[in-house]
Amino acid sequence: MSQKRNWTGDVLQKLDAIKRSVTHARRLGANNGNVIAHPEFIQYPEGNRKNHFQGIQRHGKYLFLSAGVAPRSKNSPGSRLIVVEMGTRSPKESWSWPSYQPEDSPYNFRYPDPRDRIVIVVTIDVNLWHAGGLQLMGATLAVPIYGKLPQAKKASSQVRFYNISAHTKPKEIKALRIDDRPTRKAYAVGLSTLPGGRKVAIVWDDKTLDFYLTTSATSKTWQRISQVRGESIPKFPQNKHSQYQCLNLIRDTISGDLYLIGFRNSNPLSPVIEGKNYAEIYRVVLDPQDPPTDTNAGQMIQKVKGLHFKGDDSYCSFNAGGGLHITPGGNIFVYGTPHWLHNDNARCNFIEFTSDQP
Repeated sequence: MSQKRNWTGDVLQKLDAIKRSVTHARRLGANNGNVIAHPEFIQYPEGNRKNHFQGIQRHGKYLFLSAGVAPRSKNSPGSRLIVVEMGTRSPKESWSWPSYQPEDSPYNFRYPDPRDRIVIVVTIDVNLWHAGGLQLMGATLAVPIYGKLPQAKKASSQVRFYNISAHTKPKEIKALRIDDRPTRKAYAVGLSTLPGGRKVAIVWDDKTLDFYLTTSATSKTWQRISQVRGESIPKFPQNKHSQYQCLNLIRDTISGDLYLIGFRNSNPLSPVIEGKNYAEIYRVVLDPQDPPTDTNAGQMIQKVKGLHFKGDDSYCSFNAGGGLHITPGGNIFVYGTPHWLHNDNARCNFIEFTSDQP
């Protein structure tokens, strides 16, 4: 199921079933091997404080991380797509349950197996340097990027789409690109489909949700159908320093409901100062003929609940990134990424949250 679509049944029940606190034995790790150049994603002051991992998505035994290297960094600037191969892990099942470290193995999250490794870093754009919260739908990966183009006075943004069927060779689907944002940023994107097959993308810039639909089920042409300010949505976070870093969309095949999940941390200084990780769930009514607006947002976008995920922010902070994954069997996992690499430039650690028996 997860290889084709990002929907499943009983969404709320499956999210509730996730164990939201994990032991050290379930922390995951991947070796860098200098695939990410030093000090591209190293904690400040050695690295640039603006440079960090942002979004996280799983496909099979691969992870896709978004990240950005800001201008005036020690390394060449640009938005990055990082591909991690978890070579020892199952493409269909949990990677961490009941433990990442087998009893007969010398490896653990501090010393990952050599087969668990970062395999490639793709530079998306050298000017639109910030890559934000991303989402997969089947083998299509949506990545929001923003930055200042040469001679521009304001930041602009795009959403680029990649076919990741060949995991280590992501290929842009240029016909799908959203590029009507010449003076708007794009921090996160959620991607799904409507029951009739039209693709839906929701883009967040820390102030406004922009709703996009393709013109038909087979079309690659996007149309922005509405905008909703975050302040118009009841119970949407209003503190600009504790906004959503990632958005994911998921449709319930039983109820037909479309859910928007926003990932954030309560402390803007996380991970330097520990905060609380939240995945907050909203039910979205998306009728192409009567889309959400500032006027009707209270009826069209309603908060269902917030889920608190516990863990050391240096290994998993939703202030960096969080994301959903639907297994082939229809279960829901949540992944969280830290801001930076660990042990100087040696490894990337992250956390997987599943039900007790995924």
